[in-house]
Parts: sequence; structure tokens; C-alpha cells
Amino acid sequence: MKGRGKYDYRIAYSLRRSWVRRSVLKFLVSIHPEPSYPQEIARRIGARSTDVLGALRGASKRYKHSFSLVKLGLVEVLSSNDWPRKLYRATNLGIRVWKEFSEQSES
Repeated sequence: MKGRGKYDYRIAYSLRRSWVRRSVLKFLVSIHPEPSYPQEIARRIGARSTDVLGALRGASKRYKHSFSLVKLGLVEVLSSNDWPRKLYRATNLGIRVWKEFSEQSES
């Protein structure tokens, strides 16, 4: 994010272009500080797991890595040696961006 509440253009572009990215971030912000795994996120937002993974990490041309929620710093990956699945959690930046983005969308 850059001064006066404006987003980095990549963040604004990423959220405006994909309802899956918006829904994933919204869900993760709503359960913060708890993390979730992609299949659970997909089930809760009504999207396919592959689309959720694309929004989180980037995949193919549809979900470019440079615009993924993880790459933009809106979501962090939590993993452990004793747990094979990767969990995802909204970052503080992700929470701030979501609050500002949703306020701007309402106006």
C-alpha cells in the first residue's frame, strides 16, 4: 500500500480482477488469526480447489504468480514438518487492505 490509503496497483488489480481472490481474502480475514487449508476455503466460498490454489499461489495464465495473494503479501503460508498440508492465514497487510477495499467498494 502506498500513502493516503491507496493500494499498490498490483493489489488493486488483483482484487478487482478475480472474485475468487476477493472471496479467499475475505474468508481468511473473517477467521483471522486462525489459518485454513485450500480445500476448506474452497468449500466455504463455493469455488473449486484449483481456483483457490491459483488465487493463493498462482497457477497458469489465469492466476499469475505475480498477482497471487501470497506474492502480494496479503496471505502467509504456514507449514510444519509434522503436518503435510499447507495452511494459509491473512497477514496484517491483508486485513488492512480488505477493510479499505470493502469500504471503497461500498461507496
